Amino acid sequence: MTNRDIALLSFKILAIFAFIRAVELSSKVIQYFYEEATEGYIWIGLQVLLPPVLLILIGIILWIFAPNLSRCVFGSSDSNKKSEAVSYTELQTIIFSAFGLIVIVDSLPLLIRSIIAIFMFKVYSISGKESVLQRNIYLLFTALKTVIGIWLLFGSRGVVKFVRSLRRG
Repeated sequence: MTNRDIALLSFKILAIFAFIRAVELSSKVIQYFYEEATEGYIWIGLQVLLPPVLLILIGIILWIFAPNLSRCVFGSSDSNKKSEAVSYTELQTIIFSAFGLIVIVDSLPLLIRSIIAIFMFKVYSISGKESVLQRNIYLLFTALKTVIGIWLLFGSRGVVKFVRSLRRG
């Protein structure tokens, strides 16, 4: 098994994780629309509906583009390695990339929910200092979590080199 094969498998497993997470979040959508859906709650409905839909789209994209993503992680220089074993460094790179993708899949719906909450606060003129502060802090930490996930996904080789340098030094 080559490093691309392992990366491809990891991305497909993450696509399945996104689908499972979407099913989990869909239970809240069904409950909301069954119990509380009225015209005045359109923003809340959108806030509840968008994360599972987004996760389903992420899962589809991951499943379809898994080969391209595995090439993105390892570049084109690894295409000649057909039957070589995966090195420890390459395995770490795959693991950091997969973990970064898990973080992104987990935080992206929360980021969308936070952005919708900002619009909801503006539409309904909610301006209490505590609620605005809480909303902004939640948005900041969700955006930070998403950025860390993107960094782990696309900068996994650099992360592995950094971890190795910390061990040596």
